[in-house]
Amino acid sequence: MKNKTTIYLTDDERKYIDDYKNTYKKGSMSEAICCMISEHKVKSELPMQAMYEFIAKKVSEELESTLKDSITNKLINTLKPQLNSLKFATNSTNKDTQILLELLNGIYYKESYGAIPTIDSLPTMAYEMSKEYVEGKIKNKHYKNSNTLD
Repeated sequence: MKNKTTIYLTDDERKYIDDYKNTYKKGSMSEAICCMISEHKVKSELPMQAMYEFIAKKVSEELESTLKDSITNKLINTLKPQLNSLKFATNSTNKDTQILLELLNGIYYKESYGAIPTIDSLPTMAYEMSKEYVEGKIKNKHYKNSNTLD
């Protein structure tokens, strides 16, 4: 299927075809032009809308992963010190409360106490003093950890 046709090309067009021929290791300018035409046909058969959708999908995926990482890192950097402060305060308070409950349970067991009035109905002076001390201790610890007096 050889048909001799004369084509007039500019120097730039000739160089482009020659570069294509060398890049894709084609034997002649004719073979390079045939391959270029085939590629053009395949690409032109793809609907432009499909290409736009593909590009949009890729760009949105890239943006999503970039923004997701950025937002996550900013949240972590902002909230981590506050959460650590709260965690330390909670752990310390939890531990102290558990120790106190164990000690009280031991006293009740040893002394065989029966019915005990609740703090709401009959708070003792010792309870009131302990409550003030513990609240002050928690405020001081919170102040040291977060530099605020909330």
